[in-house]
Amino acid sequence: MAKEYKFTFSSSIPKPLLDGDQFDRYDDETCILDIGCTVKFEENGFYIVWEPKGKDAGLLDISQIWEARNSGTIKDAKIIFDLEQRPTKESVEDRTIWITYGWDLVNVSSLFLIAKTAQIAKDWRDGINGIVHNYKLRHACPTTALQKQYVIIIFLKTDKEYN
Repeated sequence: MAKEYKFTFSSSIPKPLLDGDQFDRYDDETCILDIGCTVKFEENGFYIVWEPKGKDAGLLDISQIWEARNSGTIKDAKIIFDLEQRPTKESVEDRTIWITYGWDLVNVSSLFLIAKTAQIAKDWRDGINGIVHNYKLRHACPTTALQKQYVIIIFLKTDKEYN
């Protein structure tokens, strides 16, 4: 008799990523800096969700993420200047999480999350890479795909922070 296989598309998500933290978020495509965003993983681990103060929430599908790197290069000198004015002892490069994402390897976009401390940034980079480098993420079963679509419909319908 065949043994039943329990399919879980992702490994367990670290608690700090589920609880979330405050980050400054810079999107390379729109060139917008959002100060003090709450960033966290939604409970199923399908999306990274951010909630800027006074703006609509945004999300990023983790199946699009290629890697979370340290100290990416923000090209806008004004943005770098604004980030360096924040009261902290650590440099912006040490506190930066550079997330590269896209549906293919040609059209890659960048998202920068700047943490309060370098240790928070390191923990988040390690957590994101641990989830993203799971081969089951890109080959999910149809039931998981349906659950993922349900989560995004609920998220978009409520138009609030996902809890």
